[in-house]
Amino acid sequence: MTPVVTVKNLTARYGENIVFEGVSFDIFKGEIFAIVGGNGCGKTTIFKCMTGLLKPSGGKILVSGIDPATEDEDKLKTLRKETGVLFQSSALFGSMTLYDNMALVLKEYTTLPSPVIDMIIKTKLGMVRLAGCENLLPSELSGGMKKRAGIARAMVMDPMVLFLDEPSAGLDPITSEEFDMLVKNINTGMGTTMIIITHQLESIFNIAHRVIMLDKDAKGIIAEGDPRELRKNSKDPRVTAFLGGGITRHSAGHEQAEAD
Repeated sequence: MTPVVTVKNLTARYGENIVFEGVSFDIFKGEIFAIVGGNGCGKTTIFKCMTGLLKPSGGKILVSGIDPATEDEDKLKTLRKETGVLFQSSALFGSMTLYDNMALVLKEYTTLPSPVIDMIIKTKLGMVRLAGCENLLPSELSGGMKKRAGIARAMVMDPMVLFLDEPSAGLDPITSEEFDMLVKNINTGMGTTMIIITHQLESIFNIAHRVIMLDKDAKGIIAEGDPRELRKNSKDPRVTAFLGGGITRHSAGHEQAEAD
């Protein structure tokens, strides 16, 4: 298989502090690929490097054959058309309606007429169960609705690759599980390659086809593969402690019910 994303010998540092070094992995078309690990391991730094928000100290990244760190504006414009990003805070413009948030992207990168833009926006909002919400402001949405609006905006250009930064952060267990199902449905229905930064264990096991696990002390990858197989078979205590720790949403709800 040809990788959609290739990361080769990636190194990142802040001043003298090395976050990670020599990190390499490939992500293939149609995968839901999760980057996991404890606090300070470099998940967010890798996310910023892959989305072009941060230039790595060394190594190379190719997303759809384009280096996000390139200074070629034409290539960057092509890359922005082929990728979508859902930020942890959703990053919707608070003074703009959902319609205007989404139309901004289409008007910037296409010459589509207004009726087509209208159709695309309504279709994408319907896909995330926000039909009829195009005239609402972000302040009028719940946390879960903001996440869904954010993913609708990220999908408005039908990107080949979708980056999601802590998509379940701040959501209650039921809303988080619903969001996981939305992610799976988009992946299955549209074949979108998805790269997720998360520490939510149940999301990892529910939706990820493959993961890499970063470790702060190792300054790199300590495990790669199917998260379910890693949880069962890894001989590294750091991996089993992370993937086997915590309480799942269902068990947490069960325990709470018993306590009540």
